Amino acid sequence: MLGKMLIMQQYFGGRCYDQLCAVSNDAQINRTSIPRSINKLLVKAESIGPTVERIIKAHSTGAFFKGNPSFTRDELYKIMYFLTDQHCPASTSNSKNGEALTTSMSAPQSNSETTTAVSPEVQIIKGFECKSCGSFDTSPKYGKYGYYVTCPSCKVNTAMKIACSHCGSKRTKVSKSKNTYTVSCECGHKQQHVF
Repeated sequence: MLGKMLIMQQYFGGRCYDQLCAVSNDAQINRTSIPRSINKLLVKAESIGPTVERIIKAHSTGAFFKGNPSFTRDELYKIMYFLTDQHCPASTSNSKNGEALTTSMSAPQSNSETTTAVSPEVQIIKGFECKSCGSFDTSPKYGKYGYYVTCPSCKVNTAMKIACSHCGSKRTKVSKSKNTYTVSCECGHKQQHVF
């Protein structure tokens, strides 16, 4: 994967490496019982980008004096493709209690045109409704109190942690996977908001 420098083959030795462990956004970590060396490696998935940027910035300041060889763009791409080729996803199907969820287009439809019913347990909604003007043209954000959306029309913020539309319980959790935000309830009902 590494090229040659002055007709000599380069190796991975002598280079800087940093380790991070990405944990689910809704994971609860008891950091009091974790050793400090491991604690600083645990990063919520949504914070990976800024954390990596900080690490890169820290390594680039004074890089000339550190004397560590750096990777070329071509070498980084080769490493990236190698790692993605080695990746084996655990499963690509959604499951509940070990059974695959089946898509049911005959399930009850919501009044909103932006909602698609997939099964009694899962609802897929395009966007997230603004609590002020009712617009679904909102942008997802993350803040001190969790996930929320901002409305470009009326400039109002709306929390994504809402009551379950199936049983009315307020004990829901919001999780994120790429551009999908899922509001899950203990009753098994889920609302997936796709942006």
